[in-house]
This record gives sequence, structure tokens and C-alpha cells, in this order.
Amino acid sequence: MHLAIVGAGFSGIALLHQLIEQRAPLSRLSLIGTPADFGRGRAYASANDVHLLNVRAADMGLSPDAAGDFADWLELGASNRDAFLPRSLFGDYLQQRIQEAAVRAPFAIERIRGTAVTLTPTGAGYRIALADERRLHADRVVLALGSLPPQPLPGLPAALRRSTAYVEDPWSPHALDSLSPEAEVLIVGTGLTCFDLLQTLNARGHRGRVRAISRHGLLPQPQTLRRAAPAVLSDALQAQVHQPVLRELLRTLRAACAEASDWRPVLDALRPHLSRLWRGLGQGERARFMRHLRSYWEVHRHRLPLQSHTLLQEWQRSGWLSVDAARLETAELKSGRVHVRLRARGAEASVPHVCDVLIRATGLDTDVANTPEPLVRQLHDDGWLSAAPLGLGFKCDGGFGLLNRLNRHAEGLYALGPLLRGEYWEMTAVPELRAAAKALATELTAAAHEESSRLRPLLHAI
Repeated sequence: MHLAIVGAGFSGIALLHQLIEQRAPLSRLSLIGTPADFGRGRAYASANDVHLLNVRAADMGLSPDAAGDFADWLELGASNRDAFLPRSLFGDYLQQRIQEAAVRAPFAIERIRGTAVTLTPTGAGYRIALADERRLHADRVVLALGSLPPQPLPGLPAALRRSTAYVEDPWSPHALDSLSPEAEVLIVGTGLTCFDLLQTLNARGHRGRVRAISRHGLLPQPQTLRRAAPAVLSDALQAQVHQPVLRELLRTLRAACAEASDWRPVLDALRPHLSRLWRGLGQGERARFMRHLRSYWEVHRHRLPLQSHTLLQEWQRSGWLSVDAARLETAELKSGRVHVRLRARGAEASVPHVCDVLIRATGLDTDVANTPEPLVRQLHDDGWLSAAPLGLGFKCDGGFGLLNRLNRHAEGLYALGPLLRGEYWEMTAVPELRAAAKALATELTAAAHEESSRLRPLLHAI
């Protein structure tokens, strides 16, 4: 069986690692990734050491059976294993593991630096076309794409979108090259992406004032300096895991956090049960969560290292950064500046604001129905896959197999990573991704054994 993994970031590398560990009987594995971040993934491709992991080094191993492998690879002493290290170091670790995989693998590994743009079923697998016109055929394909490129902020006029006064993707190459150090900046989004952007601006010596807005105006909460003692879920929370009711779950969780000396271990104890809890909610309750609670959940669940949170507070105290609960109503380019209208949360009318540059920093995009990303767009438009409700990635079969437009299993087509949030919700951080990679590798290994058993009599006959 020839398997292709489209995506050479953490998810793709973790899956490759697990297939080697399980000695999957593959004939060949093709790992396809964009040249700019091959073997590192977009999240870890930054060479700027100011960008830190928001998970402790001791928990960042590639396998769920060796969570401390990253810290071991760095030869960290006991006092440093709980540190939040630069993301670029983790990218180095992933690249080293790929190089080792080529030596250890019981099957041939083909590392393809290129962008997959179309995927077409052939009746006996899939034909994959790359942007540089290369073609390959695979029996089965795993889409480990990470999140999708950000879509434009709604309602922006074409003139503004084409100008350097609007930055749609701050992580694209040279996106900030034309930004003056004195420019007044308006950032839409106040989560982890916003903080990464603020760090980049600060490292560049940016002096112009920065304003960040989001619907709730919430900033990520801090981690503790030292690892807290683990918590045990209360009986009431355990009951909610098995039969969740959103309003009751929220009440119970608030009570448990209020009773604890620190709320963080309570959320961490709930973490292994989040997929089950999410699956137990009906679509109506999921929609209510997305509309009313998602922002609060994200800033408490996805936290900043304490030193990073301290920086945020210093920037606000100095006046360099202001953060508001508001939404962007309109924006247009006039005389080289961006004129916007902002409506504060709870306000009846919007107010004007003028800035030099408008930047979108709204975090993960998983809306496969409207994405400009060519491969996902083609698969969706051709009906080979379907979109999960609420813009949460692909619709799947309850595991990792994808469903097509007719709600039928897309034979031999799988996904791994944030584009499965519709099924699992928490599928963005290393602990969840590596556990999912192990489960998918087990499924693919079993399929490869089955295929091998089916073909063996035919080969003997020949």
C-alpha cells in the first residue's frame, strides 16, 4: 500500500512516527509539504526566538508514549523540563525526527517539497497534482493540513484588500516588510495569534500605538510558573462528561473552579474527556457554545506562559497597547490611511477610528466551505468531502475517515488535525494531536495488513 500524507507539520510527522513504530506494512510513504515550512509546520517555522511554546517542554514529545522526548532530546535537567521554550527549537526537533525516520522506517519514504492543489479519485486510489505540475498516485491519502489560510475580513473594499494598509495573513513571507515603526496599528483578534503578532512588532522595534479588538476583548490567561498538582474531577463533572447539558456543565465547572485553590488543574483534568463531552452535545448546544462561550473557553484553555502574560500587562500599562471589546463594522482606505467604524460591545452606535494598518489575527481558520486554499476548495466543490457544521472543518465518519457530499465514506481518504474540530473539538494542541496520530496509524496499519493478506494469494498465483 502506498500512503500519501499531505502536510509535513506536526500532525503529519507524528503520524509518520507512529506508522514506523507500529511497523506498518507499507510499500511506500510520500510526505508532501510546502517548501517554506517542510518538516516544521507553520506553527514552528518561525526563526524568531521570542515566540514561545505554550506547553511545557516535558509535555511536547512526538509520541503519547514518550511525552518527555523533546525535553530528552534537548538534554534538559529537571529544573528546566517544565520551561516554555522557543517554538523554533521544537521545529528543529521535528526536522531531526524526520531525518531519523528515513533510516528507521521499514518502508520507503519519499519527502516531497511541493504544494498539493488537486486530489482526484481514480477508482484505485487518488491522483495528487502539485502546483509545479508533478503528479503522483497513492492508494490512500491523509490530509494533515493544519489550519487553513485566513479568509478576508468581511466587507472590506477591494482597494483596501489590495493595499499594504491591510494584512490578511501576518505570517506570510514579507507581510510586515512595509510596516513603518511609527504606524498606528489596529489588530482584529485578541487571542494567541494576536500575542504572537505583538511580540513580532515589539521585536521589530515598533513604536506606533497598537489597538486590538475582539467581540469580547478577552486576552489569554497565564500559565503558572511551576506545574500545579493535578486535580481530580468531581462526581458532578464526571456525570456531565457522560451526559452533558451545556448550562449545567457550565454551572458545575464554575463551582469546581471556585472551590479549587487554582482553576487551571480543574480544566486540565477535564481535558482528556473533552472529545467525548463535545460529542455528547447536540448541534443546537454546540452552536450556543460557539456563539456565547467559545471566546471564554479559548482564553482559559489555551494559556500563555507567565512571562508572556507579564509582557502583555506591561504593554498595556505603558500605553503602547490597548484592548477593547468591539467589532469592526466598516473599513475603507482614504488618503493612504484606514478609516474604520467600531461598535463597542453593548453599544447602540459605532464610532470612527483611524489607523495606518489593519491586521487580521483571528486565529485558526477551519471553514472548508469558503476557504481559498486550492486543495480543500477543489475537494469540497467537487463533492469528494463535505463541511462539518459551524465551520469546524471536515465532516467525518466518527473517526478519521472523511465523508463526501452524499454523506458516504470517501474510501481511502482521511484527515488529522484542526480540520477535525467538528468531531473532536480539541484537536489543535500537541497532546491531542499525537494521540490522534497513534489511533489513525493503528487504523492504517490494520488496513495495510488486510490489503497485504488479500494480495498475497494473487502474488503466489502469479
